[in-house]
Amino acid sequence: MSKIFKHIPHPAVVCLILLLTVLIVSWIGSVYEVTSNLLDYQGMRWFLRSAGTCINDAPVADSLLLLMGLGILSGSGLQDALRSLFADRKSLSYRKRYALILSLIPLVLLLFMVFSGLFLGNMVLLGITGGLEDSPFLMAGFFFVFLLLALPSVTFGLASGNFQKGSDIVAALCVLLKCTPSYLITLYVASLLLCCVDYCGLASLVGLGNAGMKMVSIVIYWLPLALILIDNKRK
Repeated sequence: MSKIFKHIPHPAVVCLILLLTVLIVSWIGSVYEVTSNLLDYQGMRWFLRSAGTCINDAPVADSLLLLMGLGILSGSGLQDALRSLFADRKSLSYRKRYALILSLIPLVLLLFMVFSGLFLGNMVLLGITGGLEDSPFLMAGFFFVFLLLALPSVTFGLASGNFQKGSDIVAALCVLLKCTPSYLITLYVASLLLCCVDYCGLASLVGLGNAGMKMVSIVIYWLPLALILIDNKRK
């Protein structure tokens, strides 16, 4: 597996190659009047205006929340405890077992609060239409994922003694943030790629509607993060 990842180009490089390909395809397509040309006068003006704003559509904040959540899960020792218990079938010390039980408390409370916000009382987590569309629950989805990872991890870290002071918690949150610069570069190039695909009309040309482009954007934005995390773990 390590040999395979050794020969895979960095995701940012892959996105850059795809971006250059889209530029060329838009030029060829414009000759046959099936796409807008990104290399003509209007296309270049659009590109220059959009180069600094395309990344606004990228999941920058969501990715940071996910990285912090996964980081504190690892840094607190909760991840190792769960792996020892369920994957390696090893017994835990009394203190770690006690800490593991305590870590369930904030998890259960958070799940109950989410359940209450969706189905009980004024259903504050639903949208104004009473459904999930444009609801606070979906819009804060990654924040809830962060809380699901962070709250049990902090509890476990404090109860097990892995966290002695507040700076230990902050350090754990930063464990995976060393991947951020590499991923942000990838996000920027990926956002340019998707904006260019949308501008030149390439998505419509190949029959991708809004739903199709949304799926493509999910893959282009999130697959690089998975690859970067795997490569970071390998190192």
